[in-house]
Amino acid sequence: MRSTLFWTTAGLITAVILLVSATPPQDPERDARTRDYIRFLVTELDQWTHDLPNAYNKALVRPPVDASKLSEPAKGAADDLRENVKRLTTLAEVKDLASNAEFRSHVEKTLAAAKLLNEALGAQRFPQSLQGDWVPIRTNLNSLANIYQVTELAALEAPGAGGGKSERARGQQVTANTPALPSGAVAGYIVDQRCAARGKGMWTNAQCVATCVRDETKWYS
Repeated sequence: MRSTLFWTTAGLITAVILLVSATPPQDPERDARTRDYIRFLVTELDQWTHDLPNAYNKALVRPPVDASKLSEPAKGAADDLRENVKRLTTLAEVKDLASNAEFRSHVEKTLAAAKLLNEALGAQRFPQSLQGDWVPIRTNLNSLANIYQVTELAALEAPGAGGGKSERARGQQVTANTPALPSGAVAGYIVDQRCAARGKGMWTNAQCVATCVRDETKWYS
């Protein structure tokens, strides 16, 4: 009886040891960097979407935009996106940000609202300033989508916009040549704080991008 109990206990202890040894070691430093990066993305989204509803709603009632061709959800997409981003900002305070189920779920909701807005901007000739403001917003949203492995927003070209097939082909070539990230890695950028303070302007200033931004695909891996 004692012998049976002994071997049973020994077997359980061995199983626990094997389970612990098979579990990947935690990297608190990497987790902290990933959490900071996610919060950085959300903070920028909060700043950049602050005036978006006002600009979008004004554009809806002015030519050449034809709001009658947009669905009611699409007309209210900017307001919905803004409310979702505000909620993301609140949820971003949790410690387990990269694995938090509620935050991931709300990222999906935010992207759903953004998809309607993205499609509207791709279907109508909205002001160039609004289209320009949307690009970095979409970029940050897609960065979150990449982290949480949900569907990204398509890069839609507005009617009458420049670029043509050659520019789209270059974009497709860049995407095709981009190496896949290893499991658990996060693609991101290291941004000089002086440039970050300029908000969206930093992404349209070639000198700022050249001197203050470095691609850090491996930084979060």
